[in-house]
Amino acid sequence: MSAPMEDPGHAVLDKECLNCGANLHGRYCSDCGQSSDDHKRPILHLLREGLEGLVHLDGRLIRTLPLLFFRPGQLARDHMDGRRMRHVPPFRLFLVSLFLFMLSMEVAVHGMPHGHGMTITVHEGPVTRVVEATPSQMADILSGEKTPEQIANGVGVASPSAGRETQAGPNEHFWSDPRSWTRGRLQRALSNPEYFELLVFTWAHRLAILLLPIFAVELMLLYSRHRQFYAYDHLVVSMQFLAFVFLVTGLAWLAPGPLRGAAIFGAAVWVPVNLHGLLRGAYGSGFAGALTRTIGLWLSTQIVFIVLVVGLLAFGLQLL
Repeated sequence: MSAPMEDPGHAVLDKECLNCGANLHGRYCSDCGQSSDDHKRPILHLLREGLEGLVHLDGRLIRTLPLLFFRPGQLARDHMDGRRMRHVPPFRLFLVSLFLFMLSMEVAVHGMPHGHGMTITVHEGPVTRVVEATPSQMADILSGEKTPEQIANGVGVASPSAGRETQAGPNEHFWSDPRSWTRGRLQRALSNPEYFELLVFTWAHRLAILLLPIFAVELMLLYSRHRQFYAYDHLVVSMQFLAFVFLVTGLAWLAPGPLRGAAIFGAAVWVPVNLHGLLRGAYGSGFAGALTRTIGLWLSTQIVFIVLVVGLLAFGLQLL
């Protein structure tokens, strides 16, 4: 009888598990579940596996994306019914889509025409100057290391408190004089629109992840009477839907200039259509029931989004 064949990167079959000592009869231990993989392989092989592990280029991505875009309910239903190995895991799909969305928005915003740098308006008493800041200088301003005045004058690193005093002037505190504070901050935002846009955009990246728990909670409330669905199911549906939103929105923003407006409008129409199909397939809702819930989800999500944007704008004004 010939010796057992060795599987590259895995321990020889019918040997002992390195973790618990049980006899191995495959790639995974039947007692503790540890893989027999010893991770001893060439570095190029490890790099290829890392790339495949990131986006699952072993065939799962090809099977997942068409369902995500055109049959989202079937994708969610497969996961709920236990047919999971054929698709990219929902959380990994969500994270990769979020990363691609942020990358596409970064490209879109920095691709907008504003020269090689961004202009900032500096107020020094009665004198107002408009100077151009490089991307690295804008990063220093956003991080709080320097103020616009120091960028204009070529001064070194500033302390956070000194920067706020220089920029805000006498109306530093909102509660002391809300009207003056708001008027002064709005004037600064209008005089430095590109800086304010970049400021809000930078912090908006950190809010995108909040859409996941918000949407999952909304699903839990809408389907609270359906006891067969658990919080995990709602999270899976939320991750798959938001992955679609991030991908289609990112692609729309990367469209060429003349087509960008039409692409963004098409994405805005496609998103609720996709959500309707998702609810029908994942939860078994009828056409009318899924339509009612889609409208409810859409309106509630828009309200929450507006609240987040208003809060983000207020936060951006505070940083000016």
